[in-house]
Amino acid sequence: MSKNIVNKKIETIFFTIILLVFILGFFAGWNFSDKTLSESQIKFQKTQLDLRSIYERSQFEDIFDSDICNQDLIKSLSQTLYKTGLELDQLEKERKIETNYYDFLKKRHNLNQVLFYSEYKKSSQKCNLTSNMVLFFFNGSDEESSRMQGEELNKLSLKHTLLVLPMDYNYTSNLEYFYKFYEVRKLPTLIINFKSKLEGIQSAEDIEKYLKKRN
Repeated sequence: MSKNIVNKKIETIFFTIILLVFILGFFAGWNFSDKTLSESQIKFQKTQLDLRSIYERSQFEDIFDSDICNQDLIKSLSQTLYKTGLELDQLEKERKIETNYYDFLKKRHNLNQVLFYSEYKKSSQKCNLTSNMVLFFFNGSDEESSRMQGEELNKLSLKHTLLVLPMDYNYTSNLEYFYKFYEVRKLPTLIINFKSKLEGIQSAEDIEKYLKKRN
């Protein structure tokens, strides 16, 4: 066997190994990405399941005239929504907001927020909930005003227990009924404790006046 033939065989084996390593690496990376996506989806499905649990509980109470109050579940849901909000923030920092995945997560998150918002209102009196609910409508293309309003809300969180639901106004047509209900004319807008509507950027001092008026 000549030296050239041996070298060609070695070269062929070498490139075959490189190709196999590349293929295995590609599929390993694909499986990891797929697993990450599935884990994220599971988080949202769990949130949906928890929210469904609250809805079913509410239906049960109405039918059987019962009086069930599960504050731990409501607290858990608010924390879950907060965490998924952070996940969306991370995708924004990574500049992945133009992806279908981000769009899906954000729409699902907004729908979950509305369901939680509605069920929290139902439970607020029955469970004697003391947290102030603040619905924060903002314009996703106006980062400066959103940031300024967020800072004012952060100041209040040091003195009051706040549940803040930030929502990009008019982001999805699925919530058109919700947007119309409050007839928002100027962003940002705050809905304090389900009733008081404050349009435009509000100072912490002005917001605090409405936090003391529990509905």
